[in-house]
Amino acid sequence: MHFVQAKSLISSKNGMNLYRGCTHGCIYCDSRSKIYNMNHDFEDIEVKQNSLELLKKALKSKKEKCMIGTGSMTDPYIHLESKLEFVRNSLKLIYRYGFGFTCITKSDLILIDLDCAKLLVQFLVFVSFLMNILILYHEFCFLVLQVSQLYLFSLS
Repeated sequence: MHFVQAKSLISSKNGMNLYRGCTHGCIYCDSRSKIYNMNHDFEDIEVKQNSLELLKKALKSKKEKCMIGTGSMTDPYIHLESKLEFVRNSLKLIYRYGFGFTCITKSDLILIDLDCAKLLVQFLVFVSFLMNILILYHEFCFLVLQVSQLYLFSLS
């Protein structure tokens, strides 16, 4: 892990990457591509140390509310997130400024931020969590779908 001062955080399509690199090791990952100009090993996570300040500045300056998305390039719930809490603090800022939030992850660390997600839902701000799960067994797939539907129903 190493820290950097980032110049910006939110892309033109409202994507947010708090980290660069990943430790999941998925063989199909496009983020390893050389076109993204990573100057370090992919497994050496680059932490954007000033990301919360950049997020606050970006949200204040947005003219229209939108969905802020994360997880398309780097899974935001890497093992470091449990200590750094960048996603959690980002959710709080997104809530404060009235934006929606979407997240793609394959980590169960997402569960540590469900209380923040419930706040967003309570005030009619859209929240979307997408789990990327590789499921090899049909019966397990059915069970996962049933449990997730029951849980989402219990949030409303």
